[in-house]
Amino acid sequence: MRTQGFGSWMCAVLLALSSVTPPVSGAELQVMQDLNVGRNVTGPAGGIGRYQNLLKYSEAFDNATSGTTWSETGVTIVADSATAAPNGATTADQLTFPNAGSVDSTQQDSGVVSTTAAYTFSVWLRSVSGGTTIVLKIQDTDENNTTVVTGLSNTTWERYSVSKTFGTAGGNIIVTLLENAAADNPVLLAWGAQLEQNPSPGVYVRTAASAVSTAGYGAITDGVATGTGVITGLTADAGGATTGAAVTIAGGTNGIDTVRSADIVTLNLDTTEIGASTFGTNADFAWTFNSSGATDPILTFGSSAISLNDGILLDLSAINMSANTEGLKLPQVAGACTNATAEGEICWDTASDNLYVGTGSVPKQINTSATAWDAIGDPAGNGAVAMANTAQTLDWTSPSTATAVDWLTVTATNGSATDATTQRLLVLKNKDDAGASGTLERLLVLDNADANEAVTTALEIVGSSTGAITTAIDVSDPEIGTALAIGGNDITSASGAQVQFASATSLSIPAGTGPTVDAAGETAVDTTDDQLIYFGGAKRVLAYKQQVCVALQNAGPSDVNKRFWVAPMPVTITDVGCRYEGTGTTVAQFQLANNSGTLMTHTVPTCVKTPTNATYQSVTANNQLAAGEGLRLSVINVPNPTTDDYELCVRYTVDPQ
Repeated sequence: MRTQGFGSWMCAVLLALSSVTPPVSGAELQVMQDLNVGRNVTGPAGGIGRYQNLLKYSEAFDNATSGTTWSETGVTIVADSATAAPNGATTADQLTFPNAGSVDSTQQDSGVVSTTAAYTFSVWLRSVSGGTTIVLKIQDTDENNTTVVTGLSNTTWERYSVSKTFGTAGGNIIVTLLENAAADNPVLLAWGAQLEQNPSPGVYVRTAASAVSTAGYGAITDGVATGTGVITGLTADAGGATTGAAVTIAGGTNGIDTVRSADIVTLNLDTTEIGASTFGTNADFAWTFNSSGATDPILTFGSSAISLNDGILLDLSAINMSANTEGLKLPQVAGACTNATAEGEICWDTASDNLYVGTGSVPKQINTSATAWDAIGDPAGNGAVAMANTAQTLDWTSPSTATAVDWLTVTATNGSATDATTQRLLVLKNKDDAGASGTLERLLVLDNADANEAVTTALEIVGSSTGAITTAIDVSDPEIGTALAIGGNDITSASGAQVQFASATSLSIPAGTGPTVDAAGETAVDTTDDQLIYFGGAKRVLAYKQQVCVALQNAGPSDVNKRFWVAPMPVTITDVGCRYEGTGTTVAQFQLANNSGTLMTHTVPTCVKTPTNATYQSVTANNQLAAGEGLRLSVINVPNPTTDDYELCVRYTVDPQ
């Protein structure tokens, strides 16, 4: 089946039809340029009647999102051809069927399971070059039907369709455009594909990511559902536009039945009555009033309640309160709002300027007049304020002028009769939870939340001109794990101040690989080779290993158990190495021993000729010397020549005492 394409506007024909008396039946009406009048009034630019489109991306044959829309076999597609589509826009796609040896095709699985009903697949086509024959096919798992279209025009758009009444319910309905024969190789333009559960094509409605699954009856303008005047029972579906369908009602008082997900209903009228409307997820509803009159319109509701479902946000943030004629006004009464008893019900008392909120049984006053704290009298006895699981804040505002102020002061006056006992002005205590698990992470936090400026001093401890403080901070309790954790921050003091650790067993200083020590007084441990780095007039280094060397001339087998060094304190010999000057035909070999002649365990060092650096061998046993004990050496081979000069060096560490 085909109907003629592009031509005059629908509205002109509708005006002409309105003057026919008696009314003309659908059977008498004919195809008139781009307008088809029958059971529906339809054309590429829109129409009135039944509409439905079970396909997605009806004007985007190149779209293959997740394999659920169009898929091609051998067909190449150029989207949005320069040739105008039937509606005048450049949204038609060019399809090329290039393979001479196969039948090329493009198809879409609608995802709709067929029922025992009639379905129609329609599309606007126009030839560009090559063959002028194409096949339209509609099928499910068990049944199919095809229409062979011949004589495609290369100047005029035409709408073609194929219908199929399925005898049994089958699988998903699939629509296909395919080459009639392998050698046809047509190049054609396609636009406005539509699948509907109907025996003939209805009014075309555009789709994108969502199909228009539910059939509707009404007006379609340029592929989108719309309406004017009095429309009863209007249903707006997604319509294929990215932002959903937009339904505009310019007047009338009939209700709107359903607004589906992501659709928009705009009412451009002075007053309207909205019945039992139902809004889907992400649906939008906008009221635009005509304020051309002398006064702005007022939206008036009857006695019924306005209820919003969970998840709805009432957003008034766009109101900038530039005048007292905008904003939100609460219900008001000159009294205590005695009737505002419903849970959450709000009322403003104009007589006392108080706000009330209903609790479900009584109205509760939210705000009260400010009360000076100095008006609170002395309590009759000890007491407690139960806060339950609530957070409280005392908030002060900085003075408008530069004024010194202490915002909160807690004072106590001690008496001579009680000075013998411990008195504490302020105690922050974590109560015993009787064995329950859980940790209170902080007892006191000093927090500067002002991103613009730093607090000069977070905690200041001072004594007045006549009052001294013996111990400013006492962290001597043995149950304290870490008395002070400073992270990477500095501790500074005035000149002459001392840090005393009376009974401490050790002092930990910064340690690491290559620490930065670059200012007078800085100290650190370089763990690269266990060196103590400090800065006096310049950067200095104390190495944990020290070295002593002895020079030997005419070394030979007679050099046995010779003492060459005395330890000034307890030490451990760690390494031994040697060098020589001379011929070195046979270099001397040395063995170390302690003062009593006990041999130390080490690999015999290989003497190298100067200026080569000596290679040191580790000394692993019998290598400790007491204070004043001598270190001995022996030549354990026959050097040649004996006139060579040798330098024997040993390294040691001082033993901790």
